[in-house]
Amino acid sequence: MPDPILFRRGDWSFEFDPGTGFIRRLRFGREQLLLALYCAVRGTDWSTFPFRARDYKASGEGCSWVSESVGAPFRWTTKAALTDAGFEYEVEGEALEEFQTCRTGVCVLHPMEVAGCPATAVHTDGTTEDKPFPTHVSPHQPFVDLREIHYRGRHGHRVEVAFDGEVFEMEDQRNWSDASFKTYCRPLGSGRPYTLAKGQRLRHAVKVRCAGDPAMERMPLGLFGKLPRLSVLLDGLPDQQIPAIAALGQKRAATSDPKAVAAAKRSGVSLDLLVPLAGASAAPVIEAPTTDSILWVVSDGWSPAAEQALAAVRKTWGAAGWQLGLTTSQNFTELNRARPVDSKADWIGFAASPQIHAFDDWSIVENAATFAPIGETARMFAGGARLCAGPIRFESPYRPQDPRAAASLGGLYTLLALAATAVGRFDAVILGKASLLTDAASQAGEVLRTVAASGATQVEWRRAEGSETIALKGGRASLLWRVNPEPRSQQGIGKFGYRMEALR
Repeated sequence: MPDPILFRRGDWSFEFDPGTGFIRRLRFGREQLLLALYCAVRGTDWSTFPFRARDYKASGEGCSWVSESVGAPFRWTTKAALTDAGFEYEVEGEALEEFQTCRTGVCVLHPMEVAGCPATAVHTDGTTEDKPFPTHVSPHQPFVDLREIHYRGRHGHRVEVAFDGEVFEMEDQRNWSDASFKTYCRPLGSGRPYTLAKGQRLRHAVKVRCAGDPAMERMPLGLFGKLPRLSVLLDGLPDQQIPAIAALGQKRAATSDPKAVAAAKRSGVSLDLLVPLAGASAAPVIEAPTTDSILWVVSDGWSPAAEQALAAVRKTWGAAGWQLGLTTSQNFTELNRARPVDSKADWIGFAASPQIHAFDDWSIVENAATFAPIGETARMFAGGARLCAGPIRFESPYRPQDPRAAASLGGLYTLLALAATAVGRFDAVILGKASLLTDAASQAGEVLRTVAASGATQVEWRRAEGSETIALKGGRASLLWRVNPEPRSQQGIGKFGYRMEALR
């Protein structure tokens, strides 16, 4: 993919990402004000349509281009510019034929680092509401009926973001393991899907202003945590994959196939067995292969049915030596919006993917960090249950085949997700696939094999601007990875790449 294009004017800057059509990293000095801006065209099932771009034009302080959706009859022009006052962004589009959509229009991504910052929402009738960005992951929209949002950033900057063209509202995208708060239009309460008539035009605009010290230095972060217990997803024949991963030092696997129990018992591998809520009570009971194997009841949120199923399963599967867990099929969202109440489960978990809303390399790398605040949020309602992140699938549920999962990007996401789950104080993580672990040519598999063989117990994640290190310690060997989270090569490491170095 082509490198992003940097635009500057005075203390202001942003980057245009040609691969996605996103405006990224709007900054005032070193302070990142917005993570991204873009126009989304989404179908009746919430899938995002790709697009083709043309007629790109650039000056020293801004750019414009024309985009046309592939799969939906919508064409739009985007303009982004730095001015004496700040930053301005505008999208003008037209429906070429009538079509239905769940969302078509501008989306603004605020970095998740604004969590806890004091803010003032200006509503469409001019009234104001003072409250901070939520620190813990908000199950529902923290701000609605928005015309503007004003806030004071982490380093004291006063930021104002104004929206025009439609009514906007904000959601906490950390629910979907995205590293942002998203302001979008139109409000979900207005009904969906909705129809855009042939010839109907849309105009959405965003203006950003900022006051503060542009020279303010961003301090490096040192983050520490206990390495969560790692389980990998079986994606082949259990009789073949379980002994193969055991030979590589991986002693835990996750699957929905009960036939894996016998193979796990023979190899001394613990299982995370995933059973859908509807069949949990009626499923034939099998003796646990190890004392720390977990039967996961998959239910999208807490409900009387989930409570009854867990109670029934505890009497049967619990008596057969299984620990009991409650997890979701898709995201943290479902668990966060229907939180367990005295579930009496031994474990609470949730499924995740970094590719729910965006599918590009840059977004995937950014999104890995969200497991830290998700973990802190889940602790609030987990009670005495232990926490598991996963199954975390690199692939998008909309695009289940993704060769990047086995490549360097999959390895980088694995490293970052392990670090973030450690910082989020997760006790366990289901991450990666057995086929990658056993594939000697897979870069992601190499990371999984190294972690499995290391015996490490602690994670140190040091984050400075444009440079990060992840160290695993406390095992047979201490390991260090130098990470480049940037969309361009630096320090001898390719874009979105990493290099492993042994500490001893």
